This record gives sequence, structure tokens and C-alpha cells, in this order.
Amino acid sequence: MSIYNHFYDLQAYKTYRAFRKKISLLTKKYFPKTEEYHLKAQAMSSARSLTANIAEGFLQILFPGNHPDLQAIKRFIK
Repeated sequence: MSIYNHFYDLQAYKTYRAFRKKISLLTKKYFPKTEEYHLKAQAMSSARSLTANIAEGFLQILFPGNHPDLQAIKRFIK
């Protein structure tokens, strides 16, 4: 079993970060300008939430329960 010091080290985070970058490139290239604040924004938000959820889950392991540091970090991430 591996020990991870940071969520950046997780393979899932690396994979979804690359996916997020691809989504960003695809939406910039193929979505029409009329979708700038609708479908394009929704796709980007969904892609961002993948990595944010991994980071938040990793922090839940470091700070179990409703730790004040966890709440501060969650506010910083969002």
C-alpha cells in the first residue's frame, strides 16, 4: 500500500486533471460563442468539480470529522 502525502500524487487526480485540460481545449475550440455562458460554462464547471472532489475527499482523510482546518481549506478550494 502506498502512502500519499498530497492529493496531487494520486493517479486519479492526475488522470482527471488531464481530462479537465482536454475538456477545456475542446470547449474553447468547438463550442460556439453563443454557448459561452451556458453549455460551455456547465461543461467546465463539471470538469473542475472532479478534481475538487478528489482534493476534498483526501482532506477528509487528513482531517476526520468537522475539523475547523478542513472547513477553512474547503472555503479556500471553492
